[in-house]
Amino acid sequence: MAIESLILAIDGTGWRKKGYVIYEKDSPAVWGSREGLPTFIRVTITGDLTVEQARAYREPWNCMYDWTVNNHNVSLDGYRVTIFGDKVNTSGVGAITRTKLDNHLPNMGFVFFAEAANALTYDFSIYTVATSQWFWGRDLTDVTFQENSYVEGTGVHTIQADYGTAGWPMDRVAKTVEQKGGVVLTNIGSVITFTIERSVVNTRLKEHFRQFIDEKVEERQFYVSTAYVDSVVAAGGTDTKTKAEFLALINNRLDE
Repeated sequence: MAIESLILAIDGTGWRKKGYVIYEKDSPAVWGSREGLPTFIRVTITGDLTVEQARAYREPWNCMYDWTVNNHNVSLDGYRVTIFGDKVNTSGVGAITRTKLDNHLPNMGFVFFAEAANALTYDFSIYTVATSQWFWGRDLTDVTFQENSYVEGTGVHTIQADYGTAGWPMDRVAKTVEQKGGVVLTNIGSVITFTIERSVVNTRLKEHFRQFIDEKVEERQFYVSTAYVDSVVAAGGTDTKTKAEFLALINNRLDE
């Protein structure tokens, strides 16, 4: 059993860098006339490494951001959370920074509290999020809000928004609430009253967080050294390694 791996032998355009694994096939494989020197080297890997397993070594370095809840003040339905990156290398690349968040969180009702290495702490409440620019998707200068009720046990908030001087279309206002997971109770005379649950707000926050704040640090998390590539180029562009030998050649950017 063997597979063949196609590896860049030169830096290419955009993200393509020398040493990046580009593709793999079961051996014996048929390659195109351009899938060799001077652009690529090919390495045959013997042993029980499958094509599916080898694909992991051409995955991008994606840093996913998440948070832990430090405290939940149930009486106010307020949270203190610490946000962190899950794939940060030993040099700190990929770490969360205020620069990455300051364009997002203030508009979502978050207030900065503290900063440490790969750890940013913010405060927010369900009410501040539900009355934020992010929730409504527009300027709130001419809108007034009030919380009519809040049930601690279920986390259900009843909120009223008076948008009379903002000039918002009534149907658009109702649709905005529903899109964020709220339930419209009344929408009369430019005053909308709706309920929204704590769990719904937290879920929508996480969804938004993952969509807009997660980032791709590099197109490849793993690579082989340029020195190894050069040695294969000098030997004619092909090489054979055991599974253990090939895995020993793989560098992980998280270790740098």
